[in-house]
Amino acid sequence: MPLEAIIAEIKKDAAEQAAAILAEAEERVAAIEREREESGRAEFESTLAGYKGRAQAMEKRVLTLAQLEARRQVLEARRGAVDQAFDLALRQLAGLPDAEYLQLLESIVVNSALTGHEELVLNARDRARITHGFLERVNASLRAQGRPGSVTLSARTAAISGGCILAGEEVELNASFEAALKTIRDDLETEVAAILLGDRS
Repeated sequence: MPLEAIIAEIKKDAAEQAAAILAEAEERVAAIEREREESGRAEFESTLAGYKGRAQAMEKRVLTLAQLEARRQVLEARRGAVDQAFDLALRQLAGLPDAEYLQLLESIVVNSALTGHEELVLNARDRARITHGFLERVNASLRAQGRPGSVTLSARTAAISGGCILAGEEVELNASFEAALKTIRDDLETEVAAILLGDRS
């Protein structure tokens, strides 16, 4: 075989081998790119899913906080309304005309006295309004109920807006307007709290 033919044959084989190597390299590059793309997509989807999960958790947390804040504001508004209502009630009771006020006070003393021997403690304003006839009526009502009628007016005064304190030898009973309204208010606030928490039973 002539030398030129041998060289041509070698060149042909080399070209075929180079083409095969190049094709294999290109296939490897394509496979690597596909793998990187799939890996990148999977990583992207995983990252996206993570962000979505965090976003949902954050949204839930923000919504919960917003609901709690709304409840707090509603409770605060209701408490403010209750405050105003009780302040008004206290002022109206303390501002009754003398005749009505003394009639109310008489009823409080007669119904609250434990022994009938108590000392009646009032605020300075009410103490000045008390007449001898008032104490006579109170003690007469107590005697009519079969109890000793010896309630007396104390020389001391109390820091209350109205009503009285009945001081016995061993027990002192707070029958002030503040004490009465506090009891009502405690019951009312429990009811308001139950309504806000959804328990209307």
